[in-house]
Amino acid sequence: LKLLLEFVRKISTPKKTVIVFILLFFFSAIIYTKNVSNVILKLETETDRYLLLKLEIDLENAVHLYNMGLNNWKRLDYPRAARDISAALEQISEQRSQETIEVAKINNSLGCLYLDMGKYEDANDCLNSAYNTFRDELGYDSLEARAAKAALAQYDFSTGNYEQALREAQEII
Repeated sequence: LKLLLEFVRKISTPKKTVIVFILLFFFSAIIYTKNVSNVILKLETETDRYLLLKLEIDLENAVHLYNMGLNNWKRLDYPRAARDISAALEQISEQRSQETIEVAKINNSLGCLYLDMGKYEDANDCLNSAYNTFRDELGYDSLEARAAKAALAQYDFSTGNYEQALREAQEII
C-alpha cells in the first residue's frame, strides 16, 4: 500500500485522480468479493447450524410428546394419549423418514392404544404397519416383530376372529 501511495504521488494531478479512482475501485471490488464469499459461507454455516438445532428440538419434542402419550395412557386418558402419540409419530415421520424402526415402535404403541380404546380399524392399520416394518428391518424372529404379532393376535381376538388370533399366537411361539 505504501508503494502504491508513492507511485501515485509521482504521477501528475489529472492522471493521479484517475489512477486513484481505478485503484480504489479495484481494491473495493476485491474486498467486496471476499466479504460476499465470507458472508455466504457464514450464512450457509449458520443455516446448517439452525437446521440441525431445529431437528434436535423437533426430535426432543417428539420424544416428549410420545412419553406424555404413554403417561396419559397409563392414566386411562385415551383421547390425550392418542393425540400425543399421533403428534409424536407425525413429527418423527417428518424428520426421520429413514429411521423406520422408531416410526414402527410408535405405530405399535399407537395400535395398542387404539385396541384399548376400541378403535379396531385404526389399531389394525398401525399394528400391521409396525409388524411389517419390524419383520422387514429386523427379521421375523426379532422381539419387536413378535410383540407386534402378539398385538395383531390381540386385535383378531378382540374383533371375534378367534381362529386367526390362535394362528398368530402359534406363529409367535
